[in-house]
Amino acid sequence: MKNIINCRLMQKSLWTIYDRMNGWMCFVLARNKAVFDADILFHLIETEFIDSVIELFDTVFVSDYVYDVEVKKNTAEAKKLEKLKNSDKLKILEYGKLTDLQKMIYRETIKVIEKSSTEDQVNEGEKITASFAKAHNIYYYMSDDNKAAPHIWIHKEK
Repeated sequence: MKNIINCRLMQKSLWTIYDRMNGWMCFVLARNKAVFDADILFHLIETEFIDSVIELFDTVFVSDYVYDVEVKKNTAEAKKLEKLKNSDKLKILEYGKLTDLQKMIYRETIKVIEKSSTEDQVNEGEKITASFAKAHNIYYYMSDDNKAAPHIWIHKEK
């Protein structure tokens, strides 16, 4: 029981799972930042699961492209995102704020994805979001587009 209490008292970026052999165990999320593509972000808002995701990750990121182009203004999703942004729970990634090294990584990631895919396979928002993830070394890239995944993840660990 002591382990359960200690685990739950630690920082909120912990997952607790039950192991039949050893009782409760905690696993720290080593890289607890995530960047989201538009569709999955909208789904999390619609299902009211976004707050749980925000609790799981220290920082949730969205590309400026997703925020400015794919989020339709004056919608429930836009209002929720604006509220999260104003409370510093959601960060907007902007190309102009990247360091020179991050800009190089971003541009190279775009080139690699464009070489290995078509616009039908990986759309502009996914390409930009994946490039920001790579440039910022954000391990968790959240998307629900199965067509794009092979073209993005093939380059994620390089």
